[in-house]
Amino acid sequence: QKVTEVTLLVSMLVVIFVLSIGVFLGITLSVGKDMGTVGSGDGENDPSSASSLFRLDDTVIPLFYDLQIEPFFESRTFRGHVRIVVQIQRPTRQITMNSAELEFDADQVVSNLSNVKVQRCIFSEPHETVTVIFGSSLEPQTMELEVQYSGTLNSDMRGFYRSVWHDQKGAEHSIASTQFQATDARRAFPCFDEPAFKAKFRISLIHHKNLVALSNMPVTLIRDFDMLSKFTEFETSPPMSTYLVCFAIGEFSNTTVMLDERPVSVWTVPEKVASGEFARDVAKGAIAYYERLFGIPYPIGKLDLIAIPDFALGAMENWGLVTFRQVDLLLNEDTASANSRQRVAVVVCHELAHQWFGNLVTAEWWGSLWLHEGFATYFEHDCTNHLFPGWGMMDQMIFAQRAALDRDALPSSHALDTSVSTPNEISEMFDAITYEKGGSVLRMAEAYMGRTNFVEGLKLYLNTHKYGTATSRDFWKVMRVEGQTMLGFFEKWTFSRGVPVLSVEEDITDPSSLLIRQSELKGVVDNNDGTGDSSFNGYWWWIPVPYVSSVGDGMIILDSVEGEKLDGGSMLDWVKFNAGQSGVYRTLFQSSKMYLTLASTFRSDHNFLEPLDRAGLLNDCLVLSRYGLLPGHVAVELSLSEAILTGESEYVVWNSALAELATIGYLLRDQNCYGRYREFIARLVRKELADSIDVLETIRKEGHENHPEAHQIGLLAAELAQAAVRFRIEEGLEKLSQYFWNMVNAPEGVKVSPPNDLQSAVYYAGVLTGGETAYNYAFKKYQNTNDPIERKRLLKALTYTPERHLLDRTLRLTLDENVVRRQDRTYVFAGVADNPVGEALGWTFLRANWDSFNQRGFSGAGKYIRYTTRHFSTQIQYDEVKEFFLSESNLPQGGEMALQEALETIQGNIDWVSSHAKLHCNF
Repeated sequence: QKVTEVTLLVSMLVVIFVLSIGVFLGITLSVGKDMGTVGSGDGENDPSSASSLFRLDDTVIPLFYDLQIEPFFESRTFRGHVRIVVQIQRPTRQITMNSAELEFDADQVVSNLSNVKVQRCIFSEPHETVTVIFGSSLEPQTMELEVQYSGTLNSDMRGFYRSVWHDQKGAEHSIASTQFQATDARRAFPCFDEPAFKAKFRISLIHHKNLVALSNMPVTLIRDFDMLSKFTEFETSPPMSTYLVCFAIGEFSNTTVMLDERPVSVWTVPEKVASGEFARDVAKGAIAYYERLFGIPYPIGKLDLIAIPDFALGAMENWGLVTFRQVDLLLNEDTASANSRQRVAVVVCHELAHQWFGNLVTAEWWGSLWLHEGFATYFEHDCTNHLFPGWGMMDQMIFAQRAALDRDALPSSHALDTSVSTPNEISEMFDAITYEKGGSVLRMAEAYMGRTNFVEGLKLYLNTHKYGTATSRDFWKVMRVEGQTMLGFFEKWTFSRGVPVLSVEEDITDPSSLLIRQSELKGVVDNNDGTGDSSFNGYWWWIPVPYVSSVGDGMIILDSVEGEKLDGGSMLDWVKFNAGQSGVYRTLFQSSKMYLTLASTFRSDHNFLEPLDRAGLLNDCLVLSRYGLLPGHVAVELSLSEAILTGESEYVVWNSALAELATIGYLLRDQNCYGRYREFIARLVRKELADSIDVLETIRKEGHENHPEAHQIGLLAAELAQAAVRFRIEEGLEKLSQYFWNMVNAPEGVKVSPPNDLQSAVYYAGVLTGGETAYNYAFKKYQNTNDPIERKRLLKALTYTPERHLLDRTLRLTLDENVVRRQDRTYVFAGVADNPVGEALGWTFLRANWDSFNQRGFSGAGKYIRYTTRHFSTQIQYDEVKEFFLSESNLPQGGEMALQEALETIQGNIDWVSSHAKLHCNF
């Protein structure tokens, strides 16, 4: 019945969407009868489905854009002129391009063909296209099309938009910048806005003479345009997709270093320029590393990274001008923690990996987006690990793997390479499957192939397809080991969804051997026994399984229904499969004895497994217990947790454990045993937290913050401190609150602060325990600081108050963009949902103000749905979510997949509470 309800809801959403499209299609197709077709051809490619109408055909191919833009800040508009050189492939009387929210008509469209006149322009708002109709046929040839147009300089953080910032005196300043990925270049200029339509661009900007103009390419000309304005022209770009075009105009200052006579610069508002030095140096190191690794030079004569105050994403990889959210580029060394420093380095390395994977070689269509984001996710770890070898970044890829496995277990998941058509569908591709699963599958491929073969394959892929496009099969075909292509091995990993589970049991025919089989992990909304159809329609994953055991290590390959045997002999005491955690699967021992033997071994020799294997073993155990698959269930789960975490000092292990223990805690917080569960966590955390704080204090006192080991010590201390706040661990809260009140009570002009790695948890603990006085202190500090890292910490801290009226005040702040920037609103909703006092408040507030949050895009509807509902665990809550979003007026814009995921998660929570909560409480 539960499955049916989710399926029914999704079906009704699809029906409503299709009916809505049908209304529009009636208009579009009636026009099409006059003009012959909806696409660019004359009927030979007539679309057969609603979704295909969102795609352009290849009758007309763009070759070159000459684009000129002038923004007007006071009226919040802009004016543009674009000349597009196109190749006509087949005879046609029309050219269809993408255009959205731009104003022009047929009189403003001209061609260079004197014998062919433009008759009219027909706009399709739902498909975001314009079709230019000509009076006679266009024969195959090269021609030019020019369009004069105007548009709105919006505040939606997409297309060509306006961002604002305030200087230290409170004066407001404006910036005009772009965000075109995935389908928003069409909001700045008429274009062929699909990744396969690569062309060269020459961009010119008209702007106030006191402002700086930047674009993808180096400047070739700056001249006066009139008494108040300048004209800045940039070099012609290499062939690139429209979504990578970028330009920005504002009061910018920069910090620059040279890399082989090429400037590498970080640009920001003038008062923050010093905060760009760390990212600048990371960028220089990353470009040098990638050039050596891939053997292909970065092809643009400069690299600019720019911090934009209002920015929907973490960053965007525009070729030559990479845009960032301030908090992900700027680093104040006085307030920087290990987490914030790592975040900046990782985001810079991620975006610069795209200069090769995405920019140089582009996925043919958005359904293969993992060829960009999966690669960048892998290399954000690889490159940062190269630049900062003491940070343990490759071990931290286990966090990406965990996110991928969690998402892929839900029925609403999708394959790495999948079918999408509409802008809404495309926007939902930017998820844990595309990023984290994509990166994790590449890591698995590297582990199997070996580093040398893996890198040689990457080089061949890049050289074969540079300045062009590629598909997933193009990639796997060139990845080879001893002449054998990886395509067949990784086909199911790429084109199917789902999580493999390795099931390990004693072989009944040979007690000295273990039998290892594969099945598919299914969520409770799929199948209440937690395991799926083991036949997979006759199609099995090819799974490389490295292992380590008490008698040695090795590798087995699972690729059949029969499974494989491991002959351990009488000396085999224990075995850990997926050694090194490179495989994107989970491991289940069918006998509780196997888990208890591992737990016993940990108690006698805690380090007999490497940290990564300890992390993977424990996370698999906790997750599979949540699915009801673990033999011995709660006893095994808690016994292994205690055995591994007692005396544990590695960040990757604690993070992997606490993430899942917190999930269980959220589901237990309404149960009468929650206090005992909190005490169980406190018993695990208490000593390690006290020790890590002592070490941090010593590091600070002795001035060793830059010691190689200090980074991971800081990460661990922050993780444990936040666990102390989340689980209300008394000793931890007392210490953190003491830091907080020392800050509050410090004499004027005297700076008192805790170690930077504890600063977030200190704010959280202070607001949690300090009443309205602490809340007001944090809010005032938030208002008065311009440090983006501090603002993020303080805004999140406001959500920790246990006072309902203060939580309500915090939620209402999200409606005022002068207080909370649009891209930061999700911090508030996530924090309020995590607060047991705030869960219902956040849901009520979201529904009452849904129109303010229901928008397509990276800071749009999907995130609010996920964050607000992720801890719901009752049938009443499930029904409320379903009923609210089923209403036609509340349909999420670009959040359809997120809604389905949310309902599946809620149903899973309901079933867990029903079947497992009592077991935990009894234990």
